[in-house]
This record gives sequence, C-alpha cells and structure tokens, in this order.
Amino acid sequence: MKTRKNRELVLVFKTLGDINRYRIFRSLIEKKHMVVSNIAKTLSISMPLSSQHLKILTLSGLVNKKKHGRSVYYFLNLDNWSVRSIIKVFPINKKVSNK
Repeated sequence: MKTRKNRELVLVFKTLGDINRYRIFRSLIEKKHMVVSNIAKTLSISMPLSSQHLKILTLSGLVNKKKHGRSVYYFLNLDNWSVRSIIKVFPINKKVSNK
C-alpha cells in the first residue's frame, strides 16, 4: 500500500477512534445529512460537543458541510475512498445507540 494511503488510513482510524465521532459518522450513514442540533439530540450530547467533533470530522476529510440559509448541513464525503470503503462494511439498517 502506498505511503499516502497509509497516512490517510491512520487519520481515519484516529478520527473514528473517538466514540462520539464514530457515532456521528454512523448517524450520517443512516440519515445522509444532518444539522448540529439533530446530531446532538440523536446522540444525547451537547451542541458544542457535536460541533467540535464535526469540525474534526470535516478537517479529516470524512465529512463535508453545506450552508443552506441559516442552517449548516453535514454529510459524508463520498468522494473520499475511505468513506466509501467504510460504508460498505457497516450494516445501515442498525440504529446507532445512545451508549
């Protein structure tokens, strides 16, 4: 495997190694796009914590965001090969738990 891909994989594992970021990622697989308030409510975490984790997911290239009016929608970066690979592994029909 190429060195660049190795670095990308390490970044993906580090990013998703946090349980809340993993749960956000899983939620975005199931819901396609979400705003911070929905993510916070779904995962029973605060909006500032949700925003912090979404920033990390965005900086890592796993998640994109798009502003629509006053709302910012977050969605998976399907142009990222690692995101597409991870989606193939997760069963989409299982709900993300609050634990």
